[in-house]
Amino acid sequence: MTQETDSWGAEQQAEPASGRGATWLWYAAVCLAAGLGTLVAIQRLGPKPPGAHPWVGTQLPDVMLDPLVNAEERLPLGDLAGKVTLINFWGPWCGYCLQEFPDLLQMRKQFSENSDFQLLSISSDGAWNPNGVPGYSEDLENLAPNSHTVLARFNTELPVYVDTHGGFRQHLHRISPWGGYPTTLLVDREGRIVSVWMGVPRDPQEMPNRVSEVLEQQ
Repeated sequence: MTQETDSWGAEQQAEPASGRGATWLWYAAVCLAAGLGTLVAIQRLGPKPPGAHPWVGTQLPDVMLDPLVNAEERLPLGDLAGKVTLINFWGPWCGYCLQEFPDLLQMRKQFSENSDFQLLSISSDGAWNPNGVPGYSEDLENLAPNSHTVLARFNTELPVYVDTHGGFRQHLHRISPWGGYPTTLLVDREGRIVSVWMGVPRDPQEMPNRVSEVLEQQ
């Protein structure tokens, strides 16, 4: 059994998902005002939250992810059992996510010879809202090419999936409020969440060190 701990007090705040149009307009306004061609990062204020995140110790839900880029078949979360899985929720519109992307790819390379580790990438258009209208669906027509552009930028063929109707995120939100992107979960071999990161950790070694700890546990 793995120890139930986590590191969810990321130094940089996760970007909220506030709708496709509103998100792009906000970024455009910020970049125009600052005279920048890149997205602006906002630092989290205050100390790290104490204690473990409420998601830690809970099992993954029985939901399906759909293939988006470099994947062909639907993925039941139950199929992750037996391996240590790093699940990253991100979006091609999310500045923090793009900042973190190289570190995730480096981790994937670092643990590539360990068959017990896998990185699960879940892309989002940023419009999902836990209080939104029934029947929500990700904008796959735009999300797929935009996500592919990010992969091409980082020269990777990483398989990317999508939580099309928000079932995975809704399950997490029922336990504790969804905080935005990026959100990263570390899941042990029993399908149980053992670590949570909301935003980008200041120390790039924090995540791989935690992955190593969980891989060593039996």
